[in-house]
Amino acid sequence: MTSIRRWTLAVGLVCVAQTVAAQAAPVALRGVAYDSLRSAPLADAAITLVGGGTPRLATTDSRGRFRFDSVAPGPYTLHMLHAVLDSIGFSGIQTRVAITDGSAEARLAIPSFATIWKATCGDRPAPRDSAIVFGSVRFATDRSPATDATVLLTWLDLEKFGRRTVQPRRFLQETKATPSGTYGICGVPEEFGLRLIAGNDTAASGVVDVLLGGLRVRRVDVLIASVTDTVTRGAVTGFITDSAGNPFPNARVRVDGAPEARTADDGRFRVASAPLGTRRLEVNAIGVAPVETTVDVVATDTLVFLAQLKRVTILDVIRVTASRQYRAFVADLEDRRKAGIGYFRDSTEVGGWGTLMGVFNGFPSTEVRQMGRGAIGEMVVLLPGKLGGRCVATVWIDNRPTDYSELSMLRPEDFAVVEVYPRAILVPLKFQRVNSDCGVVVVWTKRGLPR
Repeated sequence: MTSIRRWTLAVGLVCVAQTVAAQAAPVALRGVAYDSLRSAPLADAAITLVGGGTPRLATTDSRGRFRFDSVAPGPYTLHMLHAVLDSIGFSGIQTRVAITDGSAEARLAIPSFATIWKATCGDRPAPRDSAIVFGSVRFATDRSPATDATVLLTWLDLEKFGRRTVQPRRFLQETKATPSGTYGICGVPEEFGLRLIAGNDTAASGVVDVLLGGLRVRRVDVLIASVTDTVTRGAVTGFITDSAGNPFPNARVRVDGAPEARTADDGRFRVASAPLGTRRLEVNAIGVAPVETTVDVVATDTLVFLAQLKRVTILDVIRVTASRQYRAFVADLEDRRKAGIGYFRDSTEVGGWGTLMGVFNGFPSTEVRQMGRGAIGEMVVLLPGKLGGRCVATVWIDNRPTDYSELSMLRPEDFAVVEVYPRAILVPLKFQRVNSDCGVVVVWTKRGLPR
């Protein structure tokens, strides 16, 4: 009897051991990553499996699929990183999974536009073909929230007048930062180039280009700094290489509001006197595609910037014949220049002034002031008045009358030619407007020149 009980117990222990072993046998974990913003699988996402020992890493394929082999059953966390998540301001996406027999499939997804819209913009419906720009505004000195900051977002669109007339028009949306320094601008167009600037009564950022890249959602964090402090500056250093990783000498490096720098023979550069805040950085050289980005310049640290320049295909020499419209434009410009009634600067001279205000302060008889909205208010150009004193110049951009809100969002690098006619009596007929007793500022942008 005793031997039978021992045999039964032994069989039972063997069965239990076999069951436990079967449950603990390693299995495969399969999963898929999805981009709900673009309704497509998310390729090249980094997936980290955390739990049960050392974290493991996998990369999604072209169909968004990933796989971990030999995973012991149990609870785990999956964490996903991707460049798209960086663009929309997410530090990552994670989910908890309970692995049993390996039959289940894990899923990770970037939130849809509708989900992000509701969280940012509320319950009102999203306009068709609209986008969201959101982020934070902080001071460059201590990174504290800029609770009283205003954020302006502007873009250029075509507007129809009558049946046949179509003219460009500058649109603008404005919002205030929350007490925590965050902001959100909803319903902006996704098809056009956007520019953003932030600031309060005394501090401002540079003008930032906002690229949506087809995502309809973009996070833009900006730093603002005093516009009256001309002493405190930051430094930007870096290393520029070609596509093979070799040092790239003599490349031009520009940070908004700072003198241009050139890379040395070892590819290194240093911009030692850059204004604080979020600024645009551009790298240019002959035969390569330009690199444009934004950088955050602070006084307590040196920003290190790395870039790789890619060669562009250089075609055989092609004889280019200017269009009739362009030839007419050049002829008219030369006639006005020879008349000696105004002042002229072209792109080779304008770019050296560094800032937009510097461009117009460089002309005789002009005075530049900031009007409204504190440090991000519209820049106005004052010219000699008809009866003494000063008057506000009329603005023309690309052969059409406009306002200073559009002018204030341009950069010196955008200009092809600038004309200033300091007195109303000297203004050419094509730029005269009814009841205007002041002179005129005429700007021709590189994009707006006749082709």
